[in-house]
Amino acid sequence: MTDTVLDIRDLNVRFDGEDGEIHAVKGVSLSVAKGETLAVVGESGSGKSQTMMAVMGLLAANGRVTGSALYRGMELIGQPIKTLNTVRGVKMTMIFQEPMTSLDPLYTIGDQIAEPIRYHRKVSRRKPGRAPWSCSISSVFPTPNAGSIPIRMKCRAASASA
Repeated sequence: MTDTVLDIRDLNVRFDGEDGEIHAVKGVSLSVAKGETLAVVGESGSGKSQTMMAVMGLLAANGRVTGSALYRGMELIGQPIKTLNTVRGVKMTMIFQEPMTSLDPLYTIGDQIAEPIRYHRKVSRRKPGRAPWSCSISSVFPTPNAGSIPIRMKCRAASASA
């Protein structure tokens, strides 16, 4: 078994636009081994987010991806959503750059953090008793809605929900 956790080869992302095709990501290759940390940095519009969105199968409807992205030997590119959901949010996650767009002010912080936990761990909302994470959510985020909390707290909440 290999120690490579993520291996991306010749990744290309294209979008259909009004004026034709836009080649947003051109030939990205990278490898992340067990124990390594990867920070994807670059100028605005350089393709950082689209690269990772493509790997996770989260491109907009007009986007197309070619190349290869192996997570622990499993090809991610072209997989159905059901297969990707066994990896996304459980083994691999993405923390978006802008916490203001990661949180919805119409829902409580607790619900937004709990949603991926409930989904991936199959925890029922109606299950009696409190989940262990519910206590820490209410103590860290005493303000009920995302619209009324400071940006620093929004960053923490966005990271926690990832």
